[in-house]
Amino acid sequence: MKKFNQTIAIRVLFIAVTIDALLMGLDFLTTDSAWISIPFWTLNLPGMALLYAVLPQIPVGSPGILSTLIFSGLLSALLWSAIAALLFRHRHVA
Repeated sequence: MKKFNQTIAIRVLFIAVTIDALLMGLDFLTTDSAWISIPFWTLNLPGMALLYAVLPQIPVGSPGILSTLIFSGLLSALLWSAIAALLFRHRHVA
């Protein structure tokens, strides 16, 4: 039986949140951000796909867009960490 690897999940979670925060900050600081948007949307693709279900309830405006991007980034980081922990799990010796 294989076991869920929590240390890898935590490491991937922090790495994904850090990369997402850096890409979001660089996106707001630079005017030509075409090279930043590709890794940003690749990292946030799982969260954005799940976020479309609740998107009509989010108010229109800058705070709504910013909270949507932050929530999708956190949700994507959780999904990427769960995927990595399940792929790189240790074998449990009975």
